[in-house]
Amino acid sequence: MPTKLYQIAFDPGMTGCGYSVWQNSKWSKVGTIIPKGSNHLSKLMDLQEKLTEFFINLLSEPNSLVVKVVIEEWERFIPRFKVATMLKSAEGRGVLISVASLFCQDICFVNKRRAPKHEAQWLATANQVSGSSHALDAYYLGILGGF
Repeated sequence: MPTKLYQIAFDPGMTGCGYSVWQNSKWSKVGTIIPKGSNHLSKLMDLQEKLTEFFINLLSEPNSLVVKVVIEEWERFIPRFKVATMLKSAEGRGVLISVASLFCQDICFVNKRRAPKHEAQWLATANQVSGSSHALDAYYLGILGGF
């Protein structure tokens, strides 16, 4: 029977894919996966490889299981981004969903609605969490997801 139950929240992106990990319903860590490559396809492939390594490393200890994954969902077009940027990010989100589904069957999508960008920073500071803006967004998404 698994004794290490993980819940993970992701803020997908091609410049940085933030993550936040909870172990047995207690926050554990945040981080950022940064895809590298000379073009968009090579970045997508690198993201897939790094996400797979992330899950394998997390589950390398005996009796560990990822019980839930939360991924950010956009509710609308975000005017500060170009359409091409949003499409590339959506492709990265697809890679994330594909890899996560290999390690967890309970994947859900959480939307930050129209929360101001600084809200994630404020919440992280209040809880003594530090990391990249992508990682802090993932932390915020985990809280919105019920972790």
